[in-house]
Formats: sequence, C-alpha cells, structure tokens
Amino acid sequence: MKNFFENIRNSDETTKKVWHFVLSIGSAALIIAIWFSYVDYSIEGVGAAKEKKAQAAAGTPFLEVLKNGWNLVSEKLTKEVAKTNDVAVQSANFNFIMEGIEKVSGEFPE
Repeated sequence: MKNFFENIRNSDETTKKVWHFVLSIGSAALIIAIWFSYVDYSIEGVGAAKEKKAQAAAGTPFLEVLKNGWNLVSEKLTKEVAKTNDVAVQSANFNFIMEGIEKVSGEFPE
C-alpha cells in the first residue's frame, strides 16, 4: 500500500490527476453507500410505525379525518390569535435624597 502511494507521488501530473479523480469517486461512493444503509435502516422503523397507524385508521372515513384535522388546526389558530403581547414599561424609581447621612461641613471650592 505504501509503495502504491509512493508510485503515484513519483508519477507525472496526468497520472496523479487520474488517481486523484478515481480515489475521490471511490471515497464519495463509499460515503454515499454508508448513508444509504443508514437511511434504509431508519426508514424501516418509520415504516413500521406508519403501518400501525394505517391499520388503526383503516376503518376511519375520510370526512371524519378531515373534520378532526380541521378542528385541530382551528383550535391552534384560535389560541394563536387570542394571544396578546403585554409589555409593561415602568420608569425607574430613584430617590436621590440621602436620609440618615451626616452633612459635610465646610465650603466647596469653585
């Protein structure tokens, strides 16, 4: 393996570009294959859940499903419209009168 990369390193620029292209395509294909196997694995779990839902909803008429969906959407929309943003702006309450502190005697220079 070490000699393989050493031979590529010592070859001309055209050969280097060809091997660069081939190895890039090979690594991309490997990554895509791993990704496809992951997607296939995760879709199997989702598919089983969808089948259970489909079996449960098989006896539900279309209009009933449509009515239930409309009710859910209208409830959420009503809640969102009913929300108000209350902002209370209150000025700071500062008291600059110093009570209980000794007065400084003497005059201040101008």
